Amino acid sequence: MSTSFQTPRPPTDPTNIPAAASLTTSNGVVWTLRARNAQGLALYAPATVRDCPRLVMATVAELAAHGVVSASDAAPEPAEPAADVRAPIIARTRVRRDDLDHVRARAAADREAYRAEMDERLAAEHRAHGAPVPASVQARIDARRAADGHREQIAQLEARCRRLDLGAQTLERECARLRDQLAAVRALLPTTPAPATADPVAEAYAAGEMTAWALVGDALGVELPAARPEGGDA
Repeated sequence: MSTSFQTPRPPTDPTNIPAAASLTTSNGVVWTLRARNAQGLALYAPATVRDCPRLVMATVAELAAHGVVSASDAAPEPAEPAADVRAPIIARTRVRRDDLDHVRARAAADREAYRAEMDERLAAEHRAHGAPVPASVQARIDARRAADGHREQIAQLEARCRRLDLGAQTLERECARLRDQLAAVRALLPTTPAPATADPVAEAYAAGEMTAWALVGDALGVELPAARPEGGDA
């Protein structure tokens, strides 16, 4: 018993299909002629697709594999191949002015560092071969070294100013603490004379206390109330 295998043929023979203006496949999709490839074969795209890239267009043979049920009468072919039109990608971003200034400053610093490195290399090569360093290169090197010296002096002055400012802040805090202590001492000073008492010991103690407070008042520039006159009423 022998078995023969036959390659299935497409539903429609593409050799019998002319390059028509439009073709309709068995799934109901209408394909319109858009262009021709390098071999001169007609290229079709779905009629519902306005802009179709050439890469995904189909030939008659490819459409015949799906079954072509009808073809329209021949019509004028497109004058130019269909262009691969793609929508532009528009990216919008907002850049802050501070960020832009930072990028510019960093780029300027990097550019200056690169120029300085190249000048130093060029000068070293000239000296290594016993040749004089070009005047323009040496002038830039001297200017950078002078600027570096000035920047170092400025940095030292700024550091000194910061130390002085820190010392001034410390001194101000200490003065504020002393003012608070003086205010607390002034609040303790007596505002009225000591009351009279029949006890001579208590009287002597009160007189001594007023004398001590008088000394404190003199040191603070505060005048205490006059002492009670002897023999006076309370």
